[in-house]
Amino acid sequence: MEKLVMKADEAAEVLNVGKSTVYDLCDRGILPRIKKLPGLRFRAQDVYALAGKDLSEYSPYQCRNLKSELAQTKAQLARIKAAAMALIKACYPKFTDVQGEAYAQLTADIPEGVLAQAVKNVIKTSRYQPTVAEIRDEAARIVKAATGTRAPMAEEEWEKVLRAVGSVGPYRIPVMKDKEPLAANEAPVWENCLTESAVKKIGWITLCGTETASMGYLRGQFIATWEKLAAQEKAQRRMKNTLRGQRGRQLVSHLAERLTAAAPRRLEGGEK
Repeated sequence: MEKLVMKADEAAEVLNVGKSTVYDLCDRGILPRIKKLPGLRFRAQDVYALAGKDLSEYSPYQCRNLKSELAQTKAQLARIKAAAMALIKACYPKFTDVQGEAYAQLTADIPEGVLAQAVKNVIKTSRYQPTVAEIRDEAARIVKAATGTRAPMAEEEWEKVLRAVGSVGPYRIPVMKDKEPLAANEAPVWENCLTESAVKKIGWITLCGTETASMGYLRGQFIATWEKLAAQEKAQRRMKNTLRGQRGRQLVSHLAERLTAAAPRRLEGGEK
């Protein structure tokens, strides 16, 4: 599978420069980072667009040329995104232009190549018009496969809890690894804040004092609690992104007005 996202060291290797030069390109806006991914990540298309250039010096002329080339690349990526929306409309004729605008806005943070592939994948496996959530979930799977990362699972976190029960014991309190300062009775164990919260809800003493034969019940309780907390965190993050800034609120209001205005026309058309 073609690489869609690159880390700083991978971009430096492709461009045949040092990592410090990659950071400089990012700071200058010549090589934009992907803000929605953890760490410093770049679209592979942007890196390849710069490949083969002499980046040892930055004259105004070179910067203008590079920015011009990136503008052309962005225009091409915009066409890729438009083609993805057109593919949905071609496969599902009831997909309206208003829906297309909404889908484009709600997937604006997804790299264009990832979005196009996600749309194709979902259409291949769905009998019905794909939702934004389905497209975003598929895009997340593509990015995780491309970057070699994946989200922690409740079952895996439960195994870590069991190991912590044996290594920490009931007389110390497990906390996040990055917590500072630590109290005398605290042990830095957890890497995931959801796991810490789920353990607190069940009770560390309860976990440590439960016999092995009864751990099955606590396992189910932990997984249900962990997944509920994960869903709440996801909903809160989505709400913050939706309401971030005046532009986001105006967009939601604008789309709601257009959808409301279009509803009576659809009803009238159905009555004829």
